[in-house]
Amino acid sequence: MMFGTREQFDYVECGNCGTLQIAEIPDLTKYYPKDYYSFETRSPNGPRERLSRRLLSAHLKIRNNPMNRRLSGIASAVKKRLARMDFDSRVLDLGSGALSLIRSGVGTGSRILDVGCGTGSLLATLETLGFSSLSGIDAYIECDRRLRGGSRILKATLDQLDEKFDLIMFHHSFEHMPDPLGVLRSANDRLNTNGICLVRIPLINQAWENYGVNWVGLDPPRHLYLFRESSFRMIAEEAGFEVENVIYDSTSFQFSGSERYSQDIPLFGSVLDKDLFTAKQIKEWRRAAAELNAQHKGDQAAFYLRRKQSVTGKCAT
Repeated sequence: MMFGTREQFDYVECGNCGTLQIAEIPDLTKYYPKDYYSFETRSPNGPRERLSRRLLSAHLKIRNNPMNRRLSGIASAVKKRLARMDFDSRVLDLGSGALSLIRSGVGTGSRILDVGCGTGSLLATLETLGFSSLSGIDAYIECDRRLRGGSRILKATLDQLDEKFDLIMFHHSFEHMPDPLGVLRSANDRLNTNGICLVRIPLINQAWENYGVNWVGLDPPRHLYLFRESSFRMIAEEAGFEVENVIYDSTSFQFSGSERYSQDIPLFGSVLDKDLFTAKQIKEWRRAAAELNAQHKGDQAAFYLRRKQSVTGKCAT
């Protein structure tokens, strides 16, 4: 329904942990066309990009000077303006994506890898903020490339890299991976000792219960595995991680996108949200999303993972 082809795909649900998994993975190449949203090359000077940079710059300065109330006020105001840019803030998510990175505590000199980066819009934003050691990989881009600031983007998968990173991040790309446990283990192997793995994913939660197969976060057939918070914690621990923090960051998109699908209206097309929903309705959905996030019932979250530290010592005789 993203592109309105209306093809049908079967999913199975684990009776033990509740994870959803596509029954059979098709040839996915045709489901990532050139106009897929993460492959779009966006102007670094667009209104959303300028606002994102202002927001992120304020947050970086707040981290260094947490008592600066003026910066805190600027960040809050800009975040609200970004939220009103409904479609871009929901789907491209540059502001929230970079905010989740800043929350991880990494510095501008940290070695950072973005897995499933598309054309690198998030990395390009980070370049403008002074991050200097950025890389991205995506299996579905056409070829390798470099961004204006020198960051490299490779047509590759994680297991093809032999480098170490301070932060490996998956911004709504992990659910596209056919071997989630293997991918997490590969990420663990490629982190430095004190490295962090950031995984932002859709979650089976209230929106799934309300909308079922019309839940926009299901996104067949691109989303191969969809977890609950509890089942993702299980797989992360099996891959050698400890879950340090979970921050729910779902938006009004769980409602507006799912309502479109319930009315048999594709995500991309000539019908705009403003023609379907009133400003009052969107505002109410934003309020409901914030409430669900506070209850850990939103339809997406950011997981901060640390490598488990091995314990060594001598046994007493």
